[in-house]
Amino acid sequence: MQATTTPLVLDKLTTASIITGTAMWMSWSVLVVLLSAAMPEFTVSQLFGLLALSGVAATLAHLLLFALGDKAMQASFAQAATVLLLIPAIGLIWLLQDSTISYSSLLLLAFICGLGGAQFMALGDTPQHQRSQLGWCLGVNASVLGIGIILAQVSVPVLTAMPWAGELSGMPWTTRAATGNMLGNIAAGTPMWLANVGWFMALALLVIIVLRQVPLWSSSAPMYVPRRTRSFARYLIFRNKHTWLMALLYLMAFGSFIGFAITFPLSLQFLFGLSRVWEGGELIQVVSNDHAPNALTYAWIGPLLGVLARPLGGWLADQFGGARVAQWCALALAVGCSIAALVAYQAFYSRTPETSFLSYILAFLLIFIASGIASSAIFKAISEIFPPEQLGTVLRWVVALASTGAIYIPLLWSLHSATATPAFALLGFAAFYVICAGIIHWIYLRRHSEFYNP
Repeated sequence: MQATTTPLVLDKLTTASIITGTAMWMSWSVLVVLLSAAMPEFTVSQLFGLLALSGVAATLAHLLLFALGDKAMQASFAQAATVLLLIPAIGLIWLLQDSTISYSSLLLLAFICGLGGAQFMALGDTPQHQRSQLGWCLGVNASVLGIGIILAQVSVPVLTAMPWAGELSGMPWTTRAATGNMLGNIAAGTPMWLANVGWFMALALLVIIVLRQVPLWSSSAPMYVPRRTRSFARYLIFRNKHTWLMALLYLMAFGSFIGFAITFPLSLQFLFGLSRVWEGGELIQVVSNDHAPNALTYAWIGPLLGVLARPLGGWLADQFGGARVAQWCALALAVGCSIAALVAYQAFYSRTPETSFLSYILAFLLIFIASGIASSAIFKAISEIFPPEQLGTVLRWVVALASTGAIYIPLLWSLHSATATPAFALLGFAAFYVICAGIIHWIYLRRHSEFYNP
């Protein structure tokens, strides 16, 4: 049945709500590092497991929104979703006031916070004469949602450094190992107030909820008005092989970006914040490495460059074609992961891993930039392959599947940190990117392809 209404989607307040939800989810990329400093009884593998579970919740939320279709893009639904985000915010306030919190409670908290990671993806009607600039437009719009990642990784270490909420901040945690923030190092024995993260999120959400009652704000023009289709039409995309190919390639791009963004701070802490003593191939001792640069001082730079690269990726795709740019990026990702694997191997078996810190950071800057550019390039390719009436649906589907990058990347880090083989995880990622480059060449860059360099 033909829809007769046009929903209001992604107005300013809805965008603010999505940024806040993303920040709540991505706050765990920092919280696990702080937990490692305050509760060394939790293994690195367990902490990566928390990140993987939050990714499971985000993916399930994405799939639910896709299943709901246009109902999930109504203004009323967005308003209700904002109110529901108060639940994980209250959970952060309540549970993180207890410095003896159990791992099972952390699992529950990570899961409900991950529900904030669902991003709405809608596409407005695009006139034919603007389709040559669609890659740039999609890249800019998608990069807006990356603000939540940067907000979390920059602000959470600062928020937890002082009892900003007074007595409401609860009892402080005490670091048993050195940690830090973007301003510098924090010595062992320093108090932290992790519940402040929940107070900050709750305050932001309450401001959004209150502003929705103000006519000036509640009547904001929508950022997107999605093209409406018959209710059964969106399921036709599953019969198209390019839906699944684009989903795989977007997993390579956005899945890598989101997966590495959430794990990057803890991987830095794992590889460089600890010093290992080996004898005869056996691990004898693991101690805190006080000479290493602090993970939280630098971890946010990679995601920031990835977010900034998305508009560039859209522009490059408009100029050179989405498939060609995506292939370049796949090869760059393979190179970046290969270099990072070599550096990780050297750092893991060194008593002075900090000497490899800069090389590892630079390799991951390449990874983040390439994944950001590739994300927009693949969006451009999708816009060339699918008709306008299916475009918004396909974009929402590939985003939902690509969010599984926040599951498998933390899981592989968890597995290989437990087996003392972190370099193998990175080599596995590199192999995946080489396969994706081959798929792009075979399907989209041969002269007689069904869609040549879309």
